[in-house]
Amino acid sequence: QLFADGAHLPLPVHGPAAAHAVAFARRWRGRSLVVVVPRHVGAWLADRAAPRIDAAHWRDTALTVPRARYRDLFGGQVPGTARRLPLGALLQGVPVAVLVPD
Repeated sequence: QLFADGAHLPLPVHGPAAAHAVAFARRWRGRSLVVVVPRHVGAWLADRAAPRIDAAHWRDTALTVPRARYRDLFGGQVPGTARRLPLGALLQGVPVAVLVPD
């Protein structure tokens, strides 16, 4: 229901690699989640045997989220409690983040 009927809210990504990520929230009947996906990262992966993006590529790029505390459905606890989440930490070791309010 959240994806079928929920409101789609684009979220801002700021920093030197902001063009390499897409982020949005979905809200429906008091429930919400945030999705973060890398994009245009082929050049970052060109010399790698395994498709993994190093945190260094993100430099100081961060996502601004509506709430202060989230849990990542794939990676566990989201680092920090701020509304600004660093993508290097958020996407470390996983290609996508799906965050739910903690």
